[in-house]
Amino acid sequence: MIHAKLCRLIRSPALILLLPVGLTVLLSILLLSPLEIGNGFDGYYYALQTRSVRETGTLLIPDQPLVFYLAAALSFLTGNPVTGVAALKIIIQA
Repeated sequence: MIHAKLCRLIRSPALILLLPVGLTVLLSILLLSPLEIGNGFDGYYYALQTRSVRETGTLLIPDQPLVFYLAAALSFLTGNPVTGVAALKIIIQA
């Protein structure tokens, strides 16, 4: 009985999809979480925009705001605009 349920679980499409996604998220957390520097070509641009949204509620440089508002919300949880941007990158790539 347990063996049959386990076999069905292993063959389920949800598990086949979630396993690589979960591994990707875990690997990204391990690689990006110790960094408190903006990575990538425009890492600090995102951090500046996120900090501006946190402090003033508006963007420093007019741009498409959705990503910056999401990063600002995450930066309230992490306490740092750079780690908020890194957390958003992890969520988006998952």
